[in-house]
Amino acid sequence: MWPNIKNDNKDQEHSQYSPELAYVAVIRWTTSSAEPVLVAGRSQLFADKWSDIKLQLVEDNAQLHIPGKLYTVLHGTHQWNIVQNEHGLSFLLITHNFYPVRVVLQCLEELQRQVVAKYQARALQVQRDGELSPEIGAVLHALCMKYDKLLEVDAISAVQKKVDAVRNVMHDNVSTALDNLVKLESIEVAAEELMQESDMFRRRAKELHHRVWWRQCKQTACISAAVLAVVGILVIVILAASRKDAFG
Repeated sequence: MWPNIKNDNKDQEHSQYSPELAYVAVIRWTTSSAEPVLVAGRSQLFADKWSDIKLQLVEDNAQLHIPGKLYTVLHGTHQWNIVQNEHGLSFLLITHNFYPVRVVLQCLEELQRQVVAKYQARALQVQRDGELSPEIGAVLHALCMKYDKLLEVDAISAVQKKVDAVRNVMHDNVSTALDNLVKLESIEVAAEELMQESDMFRRRAKELHHRVWWRQCKQTACISAAVLAVVGILVIVILAASRKDAFG
């Protein structure tokens, strides 16, 4: 496992910014290829962690000496990328783990061109860690600044970011539509329940109206019968009295 390098920079610990390209270095191996020497390094995130990096490079020494082959290892949120040229100089990039390999190769190629053209002969003679940092530091700093802006150096990443943004908007729109659909279904269910209750109310109102009408009919019949009975009785009484007078 590659070492877990912590950020010792106090200002950056309190910052929300996390560089995409965290560390870049040029390394020379001793004659026996047993121990790496830091020719020059530039850190955007890690403060004075060369000793930790060095220990891991020694541990993985056997895998790092195939010229032109990129050796990449993921550790936590960072990706370690190292390649060695045919002259024995190694070039190291530590980036965020989402950093595209194609851009890593592009940066390493540019780093090699600039260092090899001007500093290779002296770099191969370096004995102390960081001996050429004052001279090569400007080159490393410029590369850090350039390749830390991934969307500016990689058109594919820029397009992907736009695609992701559109996808997120579409996802939000679909989620909103689904939420609205659920609400619409709830409204439809409530409307159906209201219609059912309305139908039930109409049926009960009709039944009540029928009962009231039937009661009124009964009452009318009873009153009519009573009136007829009274009239009948009166007629009988009158007839009886007339007959009595006639025979009196």
